[in-house]
Amino acid sequence: MTSFSSLVPKAIVFFTMILFVASSSYGQFTTRYSSFSVDSFSQEVDIVLKNQVFNDSQDSIFLAWRRTVNDFPAAKWSGTSVCDNVNCAAPQISQRNFDAIAPGDSSRLDMHFLTNGFSGEATAELIVWNINDSVNSVQVIPYAFKNDPSFATRISDVLSEEDVELSVVNGYVQISATSDARLTVNVYDLLGNQVKSAMCDGQLSMDIRDLPKTMYFVQVLQGSILVKTQSFVR
Repeated sequence: MTSFSSLVPKAIVFFTMILFVASSSYGQFTTRYSSFSVDSFSQEVDIVLKNQVFNDSQDSIFLAWRRTVNDFPAAKWSGTSVCDNVNCAAPQISQRNFDAIAPGDSSRLDMHFLTNGFSGEATAELIVWNINDSVNSVQVIPYAFKNDPSFATRISDVLSEEDVELSVVNGYVQISATSDARLTVNVYDLLGNQVKSAMCDGQLSMDIRDLPKTMYFVQVLQGSILVKTQSFVR
């Protein structure tokens, strides 16, 4: 997943963080932090809480994560996104397997809160486990997150879902917006892998005829704000 760009001016990010360091092993892996309690004062649209998973064993391990709690101000925020050693999953992706982690190696396990520069509180929770030991290896990582930006910029010219027409016709994704707003159009497969991406100023015809015939979903973003999502079958 590509990085989330900002619609508001860059601002100094101030965090008050309480991080609990993991002190025990779960199925031969550990995480740097076992819990997050974070107060943020930021106008950034994408606030990242960084974590890592370490392979403490002598063999490669195969882990998976699942987001079991995802409560956030849906009217203003775009949600949460989890980044692992595959890529950054789209906010709609709530479960995925890591790529294999070699002995002594590690993977990121970052949580992105996509606040769009607005105030609000969120609660999220990740479960991480070893696929080969799903009974004894489960670790739960809770997040308590609050953002209260000073002089937060309200974005009044953001398009609504109704402002963007999206259709898939004859192997092309067609986008038509009511204004010439700068839009990013991403296409993802069912595993959350980005397979196509383009930018446009309100109008787009994206060729998808080279994609394998299966199901995909399209995201239309204005900056980092998710304007519209739609699935289709190629």
